[in-house]
Amino acid sequence: MVLDEKQRARLLLAERLLELAEHSSEAEMRSSLSRIYYAVYHVAIALVGNMSHGEIPLALEGKEEGLGERYKRLFELRNRADYNPAFVEQEFVDLANFKIQFPQEIENARSLYERLLQMGAV
Repeated sequence: MVLDEKQRARLLLAERLLELAEHSSEAEMRSSLSRIYYAVYHVAIALVGNMSHGEIPLALEGKEEGLGERYKRLFELRNRADYNPAFVEQEFVDLANFKIQFPQEIENARSLYERLLQMGAV
């Protein structure tokens, strides 16, 4: 089936709207990683006190084994998502794999957030 310009434009719009609804565009997923990192960061600061991003993993590790490593991994993932144009290709091979693995990355970050809350940050 050959589509005319108007039909192609509608299909492109439909695809973009679906991406927005599913939060599955690369830009949105990268932004979500950044936003969830900062949610975790603020809860961590409430728990361990005001310190630099790089100091937080050691402070968290002192509270519970493995916690600092989880934080550090999220921090590094957020850093690459924010600043590395080739982030998707280097971390996930391609956008399709990123879309598959993205929900687990968000769940890992959410789990860290919840754990920090349980430890008395609120």
